[in-house]
Amino acid sequence: MTVQPGKVVLQCRLEKLNDDWQRLITALHSGEQEIHAAWLLLLTPWQALIELISWLQSAENILQEGSSKSFDSLADVTCEQQKYRVSMWLHICSSV
Repeated sequence: MTVQPGKVVLQCRLEKLNDDWQRLITALHSGEQEIHAAWLLLLTPWQALIELISWLQSAENILQEGSSKSFDSLADVTCEQQKYRVSMWLHICSSV
């Protein structure tokens, strides 16, 4: 069985794209943690607690909306996880 050159090139590009994507996700996660830590330093403990309670209420509402969902794959779980992260960032950005 011979391998087509175009297929090899495409596979190499796809692998590079996947590697780049993983580096981006890692960098974003690191930046997310740094921004969150800096944001918490700006708040008093009481304000941080109020923000946490508010975010938990928001997350609870999202969970109730999607409580009937079933996850068929890891991609479904990852997508749902990203929805909660976006929800948290939107909450943080709206309170700054």
